[in-house]
Amino acid sequence: MLLQQIQESVREVLTELALAGEYRQYAGTYSAKLAEQLSQRLGVSECLLSSSGTAALEIALRAAGIGSGDAVILSGYDYPGNFWAIERAGARPVVIDTEDHGWQLDFEQLDVAVSAGSSRKCRALVASHLHGQLQNARQLRAWCDAHEMLYVEDACQAIGATTDGSPAGTHGHVGILSFGGGKVLSAGRGGALVTSNASLGQKARIAAGAGSGPYAMSELQAAVVLAQLNWLERVNQQCRRFFADVNEHLIRKGAQHLMPGSQSLPDTCFYQAGWLDCRSAVQQPPAQELQQGKEA
Repeated sequence: MLLQQIQESVREVLTELALAGEYRQYAGTYSAKLAEQLSQRLGVSECLLSSSGTAALEIALRAAGIGSGDAVILSGYDYPGNFWAIERAGARPVVIDTEDHGWQLDFEQLDVAVSAGSSRKCRALVASHLHGQLQNARQLRAWCDAHEMLYVEDACQAIGATTDGSPAGTHGHVGILSFGGGKVLSAGRGGALVTSNASLGQKARIAAGAGSGPYAMSELQAAVVLAQLNWLERVNQQCRRFFADVNEHLIRKGAQHLMPGSQSLPDTCFYQAGWLDCRSAVQQPPAQELQQGKEA
């Protein structure tokens, strides 16, 4: 069983950590190996481990100098921690809607959001890959470049996914990952910031502060994530297969109105899956009935 193999890998690395006494370190061999292997897998030059994906977002904003007087665009449907991170950096969220049949940002609202946030300068966009549906990352990066904005690609739910031919999290000026409870790779907590911008990477390390601070991942957490890393592709395959089966079952039961359904493509991965009921929530009565109601 895959789960038993993963558990055995975690058990082995924890035993090694205990025997070496390295579980007491802020950072050490396992942290260095995890950062190196994540960088190699994603094809980025910089990887900063963090205490969570939320912390990684806050670090990214601070590294870019985003704070008081600034605004950050994100979807109204997103992980609450992204809103908290923006506010902790001193900025304010500018919320836009998703498309009707999924969780992708409504691209047409981006220019409107810039105008809406005119009292504060919009300086960044946070876009999250959610429920197995991937954002149009290349299009969002191009838009941010044109508007001189930081693009933070939130791949916390999409580790191992590929979008536009590249790993999720690498299209942004910075990407964020999560190893929180229930994630495909999980140490209960933990995250990472990735980028190929050396200057931004250095500023992120400064913004994160000391390794003993609140933004750091522990050596113990790094060891647990590292032990699972080689199983990532197999776990994602299992998740795709499971949600594809669920989707087929729903269709057989007559639920064709559910969207976006299971995107069982090889480049998609799931932390959680979601379906939207695209039928009208309220059936409007005919105009003649409305008029009769008014007269009554």
